[in-house]
Amino acid sequence: MKKYILSVLVFILLLFAMSYYEKQKSKKDLDTTDAKTTKLDSFLLVINSPDYLISLIESSEQIEDEYVGFGARKSHICNSYEKLLKVISDSLWIELSYSDSPVVRYYACRALFSKGSDDFPIVRDRLKKDTTLVSFQSFDVFYSFALGELIESASK
Repeated sequence: MKKYILSVLVFILLLFAMSYYEKQKSKKDLDTTDAKTTKLDSFLLVINSPDYLISLIESSEQIEDEYVGFGARKSHICNSYEKLLKVISDSLWIELSYSDSPVVRYYACRALFSKGSDDFPIVRDRLKKDTTLVSFQSFDVFYSFALGELIESASK
């Protein structure tokens, strides 16, 4: 009888140990998931930040239409511009219209036009005189224009 009681106690003890182990394991899994989620959230915050999006446009060597390439993929540059259009002010767009990058200057002028900004005519008139050559890509076709010509044709 002692042996039977001892076996039952060992069995109950094993059940408690297994239960405790499973509880600790699931708690650790939740902590790991939270850490992964935090890293992903941080990454998404960075790639959607205005500074990152502006630097992405600045690094582009060409102005891109909404769709580019033979397969008509959505343009990363145009997508960045559309995200910025929702979050930055007219005053920052005006500041960006003085950028060293002709691509940024184009998108700044385009943003002011799209938003119906009162400052658009001033920026447009200044940039219409810009003779910097830029490439423009729409689907798989490339064009080269003076920035001023592109601004003038796009703002009509």
